[in-house]
Amino acid sequence: MNIPAADPLQNLRDIHLTTDIGWWPPAIGWWILATATILLLCFGTAAILRYQQRKAPARVALQLLHSYYEEFASEGDSQLFIQRCHELLRRVALKNYGNEGVASLTGEEWTQFLDAKVTGDNSFADLGDSFQHAPYATQTASTDAEAIHGATQHWIKRHRINQ
Repeated sequence: MNIPAADPLQNLRDIHLTTDIGWWPPAIGWWILATATILLLCFGTAAILRYQQRKAPARVALQLLHSYYEEFASEGDSQLFIQRCHELLRRVALKNYGNEGVASLTGEEWTQFLDAKVTGDNSFADLGDSFQHAPYATQTASTDAEAIHGATQHWIKRHRINQ
């Protein structure tokens, strides 16, 4: 004969909850994500710095060109402005392409070199003899100076650097 127990639930223990999962150490996926993010930030920063260093001479040249153009606009000396444009183009080309042939280029060869390093509508060949002979002429038209300014600005902004 079985004797029934008073309350069978009395013999059960209370429910014990497990401890919360800690936040440290993170799972392997979080370590991989953190490493990838840090590497991406490092490479991105390095790429931005390289780009800025590569474009620094062009920024300075454009600032110089702007100051030369403002002086030309106030004084109207197109001869001096065109000479400065030629000098500025030569300086940027020497900085970016080295001395291995840039310094000795003159006339048609210089114009071909400038046009070969940039794409677009503003071509120095389109300016014709006004670009090649303007620094040595006694008098130049202000329209030639305007065209040379546009072509010089376009070349400084858009020339390809082989590095």
